[in-house]
Amino acid sequence: MTHPTTAALDRQLAKKGERVTLRRVLRGAPALSVNVLAFCRGATPEELVAGVDQNATVVVLSPTEILAAAWPAPPVAGDEIIRQGQTRTITTATPVVIGETVVRYDLRVLG
Repeated sequence: MTHPTTAALDRQLAKKGERVTLRRVLRGAPALSVNVLAFCRGATPEELVAGVDQNATVVVLSPTEILAAAWPAPPVAGDEIIRQGQTRTITTATPVVIGETVVRYDLRVLG
């Protein structure tokens, strides 16, 4: 059963999200990719003051499509996000957990 917080995120992504590709490149093996809905935004003024790179993009993903595709979750630093034809590298990947359930992934990407 989907956590209520994840269900709410999934509804918002369906309304306002954009399609991106989450990709893991493994040495000597084919890349593993999954197309998912995401929220993407630039760094806020507060994040910039705190030292976040001005070229960083914050990406929020739901675990729902990742798990449904049997993609090897969780996303990790070094994985890639392909957005609007541009490949960017994940620099940080933070799972947001409520209780024992991952309800979303907060990523920072550069490139």
